[in-house]
Amino acid sequence: MSYAEAPVRTVGGRLALDFLNTADWSSDGAVIHEKLGDEKDVRRWTDALNITQSVDHGRACDLAALRDLRAELRELFLSAVVGRAPNAVAIQQVNDLLALTANTSLVVRVTSQPWLAVESSLLDLILTSAKAILSDPREIGRVGMCAGPECGWFFLDESRNRRRKWCMMETCGNRAKARRHYAARTDQPET
Repeated sequence: MSYAEAPVRTVGGRLALDFLNTADWSSDGAVIHEKLGDEKDVRRWTDALNITQSVDHGRACDLAALRDLRAELRELFLSAVVGRAPNAVAIQQVNDLLALTANTSLVVRVTSQPWLAVESSLLDLILTSAKAILSDPREIGRVGMCAGPECGWFFLDESRNRRRKWCMMETCGNRAKARRHYAARTDQPET
């Protein structure tokens, strides 16, 4: 299910988290629904996040590299959320990519209001966002993962009591309510 068939939903609260949410995940970490099917999907996603102007489109979009980065970052964020030691291979691969992220520059965009923008590769922007979250205890401590059984989306929990459970109440939250309601009416345990 690509973004040509479904809308881009931005619920992560940070670029890196929304990037992780470009797939639906099973509980064992396998991709159930790939949303980045081709370069057009990547463009739809960057448009929805309003970062298209920051991406250097002169660089080729490497879907395989984006998906590999997403899997490695997901491993690091999942480790932090569940409180286990991260995979050393994922750390090394992300660190290797971070060492290459100096290929970013500030540029002036002249519109009705001139402003500074970062022009970078999409990988660099995602890595910068991930590094900011993972290196700040306040940020990583607020990262949560949706409790939906086949969702696995991440979000920054900015709720007052830090009890957010769902990526979106309209989807995963309502499905859980429906399952509980059905189980109560049929006297069956919910799954």
